[in-house]
Amino acid sequence: PPRSTLFPYTTLFRSIAQSPSGKTIRILDIAAGGGRYVLETVKRFQDRKIEVCLRDYDQANLDQAQQLALKLQLKNPIAYQCRDAFASASYPSDETPYDIVIVSGLYELFSDNALILESLRGIQRQLKLGGHLIYTGQPWHPQLVMIAKTLVNHQGKPWQMRPRPQVEMDALVTSVGCKKIHSQIGISGIFTVSVAQRDSAVPVLRD
Repeated sequence: PPRSTLFPYTTLFRSIAQSPSGKTIRILDIAAGGGRYVLETVKRFQDRKIEVCLRDYDQANLDQAQQLALKLQLKNPIAYQCRDAFASASYPSDETPYDIVIVSGLYELFSDNALILESLRGIQRQLKLGGHLIYTGQPWHPQLVMIAKTLVNHQGKPWQMRPRPQVEMDALVTSVGCKKIHSQIGISGIFTVSVAQRDSAVPVLRD
């Protein structure tokens, strides 16, 4: 289904711009696809110390992202990892934590909150205290029946989406110790993008 990347793009730009200029910023996108809006945003900060990690379920998407990074002539290091965003093993706690973690256009595609929580608990392990989680949501969609009858998900099954009210999505994020700072919503009300900050109120669940 079509979706706007405007909000994630501007939100990531703002998060980088507001970070202290002298520190290295580590950014993780857990389901990057072709990585376009992350890489194009980082391109605008060539003078900053930024380390990017792009993950995706499909190696072909990561290959596409790598080609784009070469085309953009990015100076900062970029890692490409073929991982399942819903698998606990994809989030080892012994990796260097990240300042910004992005979940864009993913959770709204799946109806099972157990999957979402598995992913969010993994993110919690890899997000620094005080770090920011950028996440999108979908409170409603006008073509749910058409999508379910004509499209399949990444597992080849009928694509049955269940829009979540914003309060439900925020509650899932809060349950892993990330406090929402703000949200934006598109004119049509279909897509949202929010930013939450990780605090120490909720203990980290180790893998």
